[in-house]
Amino acid sequence: VLFLAILLGIIASFTVFIQRWQGEKEANQTILTLEWTQLKDVAARQGMSVDEAIAYLQDYEGKNLLNGVVYKEPSLSDLKSAGTLDILTGYEVSQQMNAGDWDLVEAGTDEAARTIMTQYNYIICSEKTVQQEIYSNLAIKTYANTNLIQFQSGNSTIYAVATSLPYNDLMSLGVGYPQADLETIKNHGLNVVIQVRSWPKVDQESIDFVFRDLADYGVVAAGFNDAELPGTSQENWGEVSKLFAEKFQEQGWPLLMAEFFSQKGLSAVASKMDYEVVRMHPVSEAELAKYSMDQIVDRFQLAANERSMGIALVRVYSKLSLEDNAAFLNDVATAITEKGRDLGGMGVAPDMQPKTWVMALAALAIAAGAVPLLARFGFKQWSLVLPAVGFLAALALLLLGKAGLAQKLLGLAAVVIYPTLGVVYFAKEKPQNLLHAILSLLAMTGVSLIGALFVVGMLSSRNYMTGTLVFSGVKIGQLIPLVVLAIYFWYKTTIKQTGENLLLVADRVVRRPVTIGLICLGVIALGILALFML
Repeated sequence: VLFLAILLGIIASFTVFIQRWQGEKEANQTILTLEWTQLKDVAARQGMSVDEAIAYLQDYEGKNLLNGVVYKEPSLSDLKSAGTLDILTGYEVSQQMNAGDWDLVEAGTDEAARTIMTQYNYIICSEKTVQQEIYSNLAIKTYANTNLIQFQSGNSTIYAVATSLPYNDLMSLGVGYPQADLETIKNHGLNVVIQVRSWPKVDQESIDFVFRDLADYGVVAAGFNDAELPGTSQENWGEVSKLFAEKFQEQGWPLLMAEFFSQKGLSAVASKMDYEVVRMHPVSEAELAKYSMDQIVDRFQLAANERSMGIALVRVYSKLSLEDNAAFLNDVATAITEKGRDLGGMGVAPDMQPKTWVMALAALAIAAGAVPLLARFGFKQWSLVLPAVGFLAALALLLLGKAGLAQKLLGLAAVVIYPTLGVVYFAKEKPQNLLHAILSLLAMTGVSLIGALFVVGMLSSRNYMTGTLVFSGVKIGQLIPLVVLAIYFWYKTTIKQTGENLLLVADRVVRRPVTIGLICLGVIALGILALFML
């Protein structure tokens, strides 16, 4: 009966394994991207236009090394650094007027449009279209008072935006995506991945405004730039997260999740999108300086092939020429593809949801594996009762809609019970020859892999596959079998042979004097254990 229960669990989990393998095979693609500002910088250093730099990377030795661009929404600070605008205080504007350099042109009935407000900030724009775009962003995305105003300086008109928004808030506010840049990217057939900056006033109007017209420029995924998503601090965050999810689904965009970058509110949006998430592996400027080029290449190879990253965000070296950076990108592309992953498309995890019947059969098989394990430890009276209680508890969680908790508990049980069972059954007390030792090791590994198969059967839902949820029992699953096996072999070799009571033996052990040598051995053992756990 126990073997039948285990066999049913194996079959059920194996069907999930096949579905997951097929789904991951279809999503076995990564797009190689650069950040837009980096692309412009590397072109400028080479004395080339950005069009020429893109064309060079797309036809490097007959290979396309650039599949897409990650475009972070520019902020007012970025535009100020680029010379597109300047920001003056109301006091500085008053000085210009007092000196007779500027004359204010009345632009409305609001007091801030008719007079200079010293507590305001004034955004001086290079042209009227910039003024209109910044005004729209401030008016729709913030609660601040904002006005369009003009100054006359001789025969020249100076376009400005007056706002009560504090300077620091201004500098970090996103101001949309320049259409000229998006047109350039579109003309080269590049995929666009956008990252939106946070803003204070998050509602349906501002969300529609932020994501307007982007579908026309080859956007394939969208995400957020900051550590906290827009609107997470609002009382209606539940409604706001739903609006984001609906907007992304309406446009057909998966949600961007950057590896190693925790973002507050991201999991809430992901859950409302049924975890339609694309994962991106980035490398930072600091990491370029810290690691060798070969190490960076290896990182992208592992990220794409072992963790199924759909987007590889590569950062080029500022001190290298375009040709040398192209050679580096070529190494990254070669490393990713030589392990069997394709470049050019974007892999998104298949839509797999946990199946109750699979988890129920896996739970039954895990309980069945616990029966002989408890019997080996001498708990014959409890060897059927405890697993039965555990199985019924897991079944109750599944039926009550607590599948998430059941998944974690059953996964932990699987990675503890089956490796321990394999060692307990196939590690012999008497010495074995080499052939039998190898066969025993293979048998232990096979039994352990049964537990791994059950984990695949239970944790192949898309929330786990995308890393939105993480199985938190990995370290415990490594440590507990070691501790249990140590107790088991101590029991087999010391207590059982002498026939002594377990409590008396434990009492005698803790009363032993501790020598310096024993302390040293203990420290070494703990160091080895810590290294293993890391």
